[in-house]
Amino acid sequence: MIRAKRLHHVVLNVSDLDASIEFYEKVLGLTLAARSEERRSAFLSFGDEHHDLALFERATGPSPEDSQPGLVHMGWKLNDYDELKAAYEELLEMGMDVFRTIQHNVTNSVYLKDPDGMVVELFCDRFEDGFEVMKTMGPKSDHLDIMTGEVTPVRN
Repeated sequence: MIRAKRLHHVVLNVSDLDASIEFYEKVLGLTLAARSEERRSAFLSFGDEHHDLALFERATGPSPEDSQPGLVHMGWKLNDYDELKAAYEELLEMGMDVFRTIQHNVTNSVYLKDPDGMVVELFCDRFEDGFEVMKTMGPKSDHLDIMTGEVTPVRN
């Protein structure tokens, strides 16, 4: 059996390379590592790897519908709840449309969309061993007020 260590990077087709670079730099703090005008591509990194995200300006059609096969969202991990709360406030100050804030069994999460409508999740873990929690409790998605920490149960 092949056992990969972890997911290393994500590659996205985008409709506007410059807008996407700006979004991922501002929202996630990625840094442009390399760019090719000839290939209309960019490689962004947090600094530990050669790239964590690659962007290719190739998208010419509409964004996929939620019900189509493919990428549903990308989850980007923050250190803790304080960072998530600060990120949420910063996103609002930037005028970003945060359309969902959720407390899952294993994470607290904030959802927004990139310039092409792809869903981006910023999250922090709620438990040190989320694997065991997920195995015993299963998934859930309750509404979370990031600023107060108040959770409103939602039928799942």
